[in-house]
Amino acid sequence: MFTCNIEDIATTETARKLKWVETGEVTKKGKRRKSVAIPSGLVACAIDLGIRNLGFATVATYRDGQLCILRSRNIWIGQEEQDGSHPGRWSAGPDLAHLARHKREIRLLRRQRGKPVKGELSHVELQDHITHMAEDRFKKAARAIVTFALNTDRTVSSKTGEPHPGADVLLVENLATLLPDAERERGINRSLIEFNRGHMVERLKEVAKDVGVKCLEVSPVGTSQVCSRCGQLGRRYTVGRDQTGLPDIRFGPVEKLFACRCGYRSNSDHNASVNLHRRFCLGDAAVKAFLDFHAKPDAERRHVLETLESDLLPSLRQIHRLEAAAAPF
Repeated sequence: MFTCNIEDIATTETARKLKWVETGEVTKKGKRRKSVAIPSGLVACAIDLGIRNLGFATVATYRDGQLCILRSRNIWIGQEEQDGSHPGRWSAGPDLAHLARHKREIRLLRRQRGKPVKGELSHVELQDHITHMAEDRFKKAARAIVTFALNTDRTVSSKTGEPHPGADVLLVENLATLLPDAERERGINRSLIEFNRGHMVERLKEVAKDVGVKCLEVSPVGTSQVCSRCGQLGRRYTVGRDQTGLPDIRFGPVEKLFACRCGYRSNSDHNASVNLHRRFCLGDAAVKAFLDFHAKPDAERRHVLETLESDLLPSLRQIHRLEAAAAPF
């Protein structure tokens, strides 16, 4: 018999230079507000956690207060990429929809079985299968995210010809401030979403600590609703069909694309991931437009959204080459 002790990899010198300083302000809960002093040259990976996908990750460097995005990727488990930069790439592992189907199956079987007998377990094999499948998902998810953050594949930058640097810190969403009402997906209920996110972050922190990456939590409030370029309120949308069956723009809180009056257009998850970087740097100032909007009465908020959608609609129809259709819905 022998014992082998393996020490965790130490965090980078740049990550150790991170400092939190008091701003002199007090939060609503009476706590002293702090801001982060980011050392120049810090490399961070921000992951906007998804539901059906693992999330959208962006790696950025901070130099003299300026944010520069180095690379980005939509990370999947159990998904084959049909097009894009890596067509045909397969990420092995169970997706959340697969877990949801098994959970519905076991609930149905237990209802059919009738009143449970005290001290007796039912459908143990299926329950163990669900547990093992979930554990497999979270392990593979954490490894995929950290692998991208550290650039273990040695992906080369098209600008410099050198491999992209590995991340010093990993930015994840603070689940305590998450707004679950903005995340509705057909076939996946809220409890499964919270279960997925909670275990994902927990496993991610464990893996990041092992490889010397500092894991920090950032509030995601407003990150998916403001523009990562100008900071103003934008709108998520997708190309759908109106009530007459004609193609048109559909606005909503969970749509796949993002648009702003400044002309910025992007994938909505990419925009949210970049805003996690901005929120890490600037705090609430990064999403001030959303916080001001959220503080308005309901009627005024509806008016703001209707005005924003009417301003964006003509340019979006032109970009996507859509014929004139009904008003936005």
